[in-house]
Amino acid sequence: MDVSFDLENKSKINIKEIKVSIVSAEGASFTPMNSEPYQYIDKLDGLKKKRITIPLSVSENAPEGTNSLNLKLDYKVANGKTQSDTATLFIQNVQNSGIGSSKPKLIISNFSTDNEELRAGNTFNFNFDIKNTHSSVDARNIKVTVSQADNVFSVTKGSNTFYITEIPAGETVQNTLELRVKADATTKAYPLEITMEYEYEGAEPNPQTGEIGETAKETINLQAVENSRPVVDNVVVGSWDAPVVNQPTALTFEFFNMGKSTLNNVHATVEGDYSLSTGNMYFIGNVEAGSQEYAELEVIPTMEGQAKGTLVVTFEDSNGDEVTIKKEFEGMIQGEFVPQNGGDMGGDIPVVDTAKHPILPVWAFVLLQIAILVIITPVTRKVKLGLYRRKLRKQEEAE
Repeated sequence: MDVSFDLENKSKINIKEIKVSIVSAEGASFTPMNSEPYQYIDKLDGLKKKRITIPLSVSENAPEGTNSLNLKLDYKVANGKTQSDTATLFIQNVQNSGIGSSKPKLIISNFSTDNEELRAGNTFNFNFDIKNTHSSVDARNIKVTVSQADNVFSVTKGSNTFYITEIPAGETVQNTLELRVKADATTKAYPLEITMEYEYEGAEPNPQTGEIGETAKETINLQAVENSRPVVDNVVVGSWDAPVVNQPTALTFEFFNMGKSTLNNVHATVEGDYSLSTGNMYFIGNVEAGSQEYAELEVIPTMEGQAKGTLVVTFEDSNGDEVTIKKEFEGMIQGEFVPQNGGDMGGDIPVVDTAKHPILPVWAFVLLQIAILVIITPVTRKVKLGLYRRKLRKQEEAE
């Protein structure tokens, strides 16, 4: 413990090289903690005062209640002469669990859980040790109660109170309780209170309550982790048009945060017979507790027919851990359209006619043309003469 007091120079004479030391004898209640045997002050002017703090250790033999601490002061006045003085300090409310005290004290000396992560809705074993720190007095008829104000941690079997017959002086008793974390607990540390009521030899009734014995309370903080409740639903491929293989199309879905804390850095990607058309992921952002986000990704189907894929959504939970959930989906993908003539329907590229091959050689074609001319010319002349003679005959008959 630390003992603090004011050292005041009530005279008008300045003093210097002041040494404050503890006058200790064998069996003293207090001993200095530091290796230096005194507190040193360079000077203290007249009518001034200075605050002094001395760390002390309380002896096991120190009686409870009020104890005295004797001090010695050595200092020099203006002429260089050394003078000495003494003072007594009274220290009140000394409590001691050592040999000189008749009252045992119970403490939680150690505790642990079998699960490193106490996730909401799960059970775990809470292990804790109760130690009687007294060296000679036993504690008996011990009643132990484990409770949590918000019922975040509750006992799964039986009562949250149990009894220990006795804890001998200096001994430790190990205990285990199976506890359950409340399903809707959020991520934070919760105080778990352990109350120990006990009796001991020579205990006297409390003058106010009439009860015999002592009560000790210890508070332990346990970290609970929220059970995040994300939901991915309504995954649809080709929301606005029929999806075609190797052509971008829309993939839509809804993301619900049904937990008690915000989910951070939510992003999505796809696997399987689909790929994202831009980048490696689609960023959604932070999703508040109890809210939902509607997302629309542009994906490219890589096969026609019944194409299967997996939507992968990743986020950081309230504990800062990265969590991944997957949702499978399917889509009927159409094949690419191929024109019947195999050409392009755009019309920008002109169509070039293929050159035709000649049916006959050139020399045969020329002979054929001469033969036709030889045959057709006389026939044509004969026809024309016949028509002229017929016309003259009709004129003579008319006259």
